[in-house]
Amino acid sequence: MISHQAYFEFLAGSDQNAPAWNPVLAGLAVLRLIDSRIDDKSPVAMDWASLESTRSSVAGISAGDPVRAILLQLIGAVAGDEISRETVCRGLLAYGRALNFEGRWALACDVFAGADKIARAPEHARISIEANIALGAASRRMSDWDTSAHAYARAAHLADTVGDNAGALHVEVGRATTHMVRGNLPTAESMLDGVIEEARTRELTDVLGRALHSRVAVAHQKGEYAEAIRVGHQALEVMTDPTQRDGLMSDIAAAFGGLGLHDAARDGYLIVAATAQSQWVRWQATLNLMELAALDEREADFNEYAREMADAPLDPRLRANYYLYLGAGQQRFGRNDEAEVSIAEGLAIAEKHQLHQLTHEATTALTGLRKHEVPRRTLITPPAEIPLSLRKIASELSELREAAMSSP
Repeated sequence: MISHQAYFEFLAGSDQNAPAWNPVLAGLAVLRLIDSRIDDKSPVAMDWASLESTRSSVAGISAGDPVRAILLQLIGAVAGDEISRETVCRGLLAYGRALNFEGRWALACDVFAGADKIARAPEHARISIEANIALGAASRRMSDWDTSAHAYARAAHLADTVGDNAGALHVEVGRATTHMVRGNLPTAESMLDGVIEEARTRELTDVLGRALHSRVAVAHQKGEYAEAIRVGHQALEVMTDPTQRDGLMSDIAAAFGGLGLHDAARDGYLIVAATAQSQWVRWQATLNLMELAALDEREADFNEYAREMADAPLDPRLRANYYLYLGAGQQRFGRNDEAEVSIAEGLAIAEKHQLHQLTHEATTALTGLRKHEVPRRTLITPPAEIPLSLRKIASELSELREAAMSSP
């Protein structure tokens, strides 16, 4: 396989005038510079022309792009005579996370795999553990189950070898999330409950927050929306990572939507769509705003959201969801022929990428459409009695939404 093939494939399939072209090309140049330097045992001085050419390429990236600073730091890390593998790997992990924020999963996988290789475990075992956990999650986003499973297995082996309890539990959260995504909810729930108990016992708050977040997603898929909100609020109290909090806020909003409390759900999604650091989370929030617009019969808003997401470079899971939400909205507005085409497209994507839960949802939606049945989501009404705890959380969302929308 060609080194950094994902980068070459991206560039080959992209317009050179597109905003992402130069940052990706510069990223590839930095990665190739690292490749040439990291194992260079020769006494010959490095190629300064290549170094300056790469530095110039990165300097051309917009100053507001976080990737620019990360890539310049990586160049600095390999420019001297003494190269710290740990410093290079930390830079690569930061670069991979930045690519994750942009939703560029294939590129992120390439970078995380590179960090693991350079770490040369067990020399820098904890870096390899972190890199493989990140690789497992990013490849799962692409429905690359084999790569994801292999990455998690390697991370688990290394964590066990060096006695990294937090790392081992992080791996279990990742594996449980994979079971959830593929529709095996009982296994996911059992694994997460075990992680939550152990993380509380060991006072590992970062692991606890992540495990509770994944537990929210399982409760949501089971239709236990009040439980999802309750657990999600617990997670917010211990979670400190801003990106994780963005995703959690979106999931809490989704649970309010599942209860039929659309105002609270919309507040949550608007907060996330406006403030989330991760592009993937913003896309997810926008898709859910699109769904709410259809449920509330706001066709103009629905069409606007649909146009916004039509050409976004979504991963398979979000793209399948896009077509399901698009079809449901089209059905809501009496455009049944369009709805059938959209839902069928969502079904094809779900089947191709072995997204079993979405395959089931798409098949059910298609059958209901052909039988002229009203979609279940349109029949949801808010509970007659809303617990005080949920009302308080909804009020908090409203206040946060007002603050987020009023910010410059």
